[in-house]
Amino acid sequence: KGGCLFAEFGSNVEVDDVDFTECIAGSSNHDDGEGYGGGMYLSASTAWITGASFTSCTAVGSSSDDFYDVSSYGGAIYLNVWSTATLIDLALQNNSAALGAQDIYSDGTF
Repeated sequence: KGGCLFAEFGSNVEVDDVDFTECIAGSSNHDDGEGYGGGMYLSASTAWITGASFTSCTAVGSSSDDFYDVSSYGGAIYLNVWSTATLIDLALQNNSAALGAQDIYSDGTF
Protein backbone atom coordinates (compact mmCIF):
# COMPACT_ATOMS: atom_id res chain seq x y z
CA LYS A 1 0.00 0.00 0.00
CA GLY A 2 1.26 3.43 -0.92
CA GLY A 3 4.38 2.84 -3.01
CA CYS A 4 5.86 6.25 -2.07
CA LEU A 5 3.62 7.62 0.69
CA PHE A 6 1.45 5.77 3.22
CA ALA A 7 -0.70 7.60 5.80
CA GLU A 8 -3.39 6.27 8.15
CA PHE A 9 -5.24 6.72 11.46
CA GLY A 10 -5.81 10.47 11.51
CA SER A 11 -2.64 11.59 9.76
CA ASN A 12 -2.56 15.08 8.26
CA VAL A 13 -0.43 15.19 5.12
CA GLU A 14 0.68 18.23 3.15
CA VAL A 15 2.47 17.70 -0.17
CA ASP A 16 3.80 20.68 -2.13
CA ASP A 17 5.58 20.44 -5.50
CA VAL A 18 6.67 16.80 -5.18
CA ASP A 19 7.24 14.45 -8.12
CA PHE A 20 6.15 10.86 -7.48
CA THR A 21 7.83 8.84 -10.23
CA GLU A 22 7.81 5.06 -10.83
CA CYS A 23 6.36 4.25 -7.41
CA ILE A 24 5.00 0.70 -7.01
CA ALA A 25 2.53 -0.68 -4.47
CA GLY A 26 1.72 -4.35 -4.20
CA SER A 27 3.40 -7.54 -5.20
CA SER A 28 3.57 -9.79 -8.20
CA ASN A 29 5.35 -12.58 -6.32
CA HIS A 30 2.16 -14.28 -5.07
CA ASP A 31 2.62 -13.29 -1.42
CA ASP A 32 -0.31 -11.08 -0.47
CA GLY A 33 -0.54 -9.47 -3.91
CA GLU A 34 -2.57 -6.42 -2.85
CA GLY A 35 -1.71 -3.13 -4.52
CA TYR A 36 -3.43 0.06 -3.40
CA GLY A 37 -2.15 3.50 -4.43
CA GLY A 38 1.02 3.14 -6.44
CA GLY A 39 2.09 6.65 -5.46
CA MET A 40 0.05 7.40 -2.34
CA TYR A 41 -2.32 5.55 0.02
CA LEU A 42 -4.48 7.40 2.54
CA SER A 43 -6.67 5.70 5.14
CA ALA A 44 -8.68 7.71 7.68
CA SER A 45 -6.43 10.67 6.90
CA THR A 46 -6.52 14.17 5.47
CA ALA A 47 -4.28 15.39 2.65
CA TRP A 48 -3.63 18.74 0.98
CA ILE A 49 -1.77 18.11 -2.29
CA THR A 50 -0.59 21.07 -4.37
CA GLY A 51 1.52 21.06 -7.54
CA ALA A 52 2.42 17.37 -7.31
CA SER A 53 2.95 15.06 -10.24
CA PHE A 54 2.38 11.30 -10.40
CA THR A 55 4.18 9.69 -13.33
CA SER A 56 4.40 5.95 -14.14
CA CYS A 57 3.15 4.86 -10.71
CA THR A 58 1.68 1.36 -10.51
CA ALA A 59 -0.63 -0.62 -8.26
CA VAL A 60 0.19 -4.29 -8.82
CA GLY A 61 -1.98 -7.21 -7.74
CA SER A 62 -1.75 -10.95 -8.17
CA SER A 63 -2.77 -14.12 -6.47
CA SER A 64 -1.50 -17.66 -6.24
CA ASP A 65 -5.04 -18.69 -7.15
CA ASP A 66 -5.20 -18.75 -10.97
CA PHE A 67 -8.94 -18.02 -10.90
CA TYR A 68 -8.85 -14.72 -9.10
CA ASP A 69 -6.80 -11.58 -8.92
CA VAL A 70 -6.76 -9.66 -5.64
CA SER A 71 -7.36 -5.94 -5.48
CA SER A 72 -5.12 -3.39 -7.13
CA TYR A 73 -6.64 0.05 -7.54
CA GLY A 74 -5.39 3.61 -7.84
CA GLY A 75 -2.23 3.69 -9.91
CA ALA A 76 -1.39 7.16 -8.54
CA ILE A 77 -3.59 7.65 -5.46
CA TYR A 78 -5.84 5.41 -3.33
CA LEU A 79 -8.14 7.28 -0.97
CA ASN A 80 -9.67 4.87 1.54
CA VAL A 81 -12.86 5.44 3.49
CA TRP A 82 -12.86 8.29 6.04
CA SER A 83 -10.14 10.10 4.08
CA THR A 84 -10.35 13.58 2.59
CA ALA A 85 -8.05 15.06 -0.04
CA THR A 86 -7.78 18.50 -1.54
CA LEU A 87 -6.01 18.27 -4.91
CA ILE A 88 -4.74 21.44 -6.60
CA ASP A 89 -2.77 21.60 -9.87
CA LEU A 90 -2.13 17.85 -9.99
CA ALA A 91 -0.36 16.23 -12.97
CA LEU A 92 -1.21 12.58 -13.70
CA GLN A 93 0.59 10.70 -16.46
CA ASN A 94 1.03 7.05 -17.44
CA ASN A 95 -0.17 5.52 -14.14
CA SER A 96 -1.64 2.03 -14.02
CA ALA A 97 -3.57 -0.39 -11.83
CA ALA A 98 -4.39 -4.00 -12.62
CA LEU A 99 -8.10 -3.84 -11.79
CA GLY A 100 -9.13 -0.22 -12.10
CA ALA A 101 -8.78 3.50 -11.50
CA GLN A 102 -5.52 4.05 -13.36
CA ASP A 103 -4.98 7.43 -11.69
CA ILE A 104 -7.19 7.90 -8.59
CA TYR A 105 -9.44 5.48 -6.69
CA SER A 106 -11.58 6.90 -3.93
CA ASP A 107 -13.84 5.64 -1.16
CA GLY A 108 -13.18 8.97 0.56
CA THR A 109 -13.98 12.62 -0.22
CA PHE A 110 -12.39 15.14 -2.57
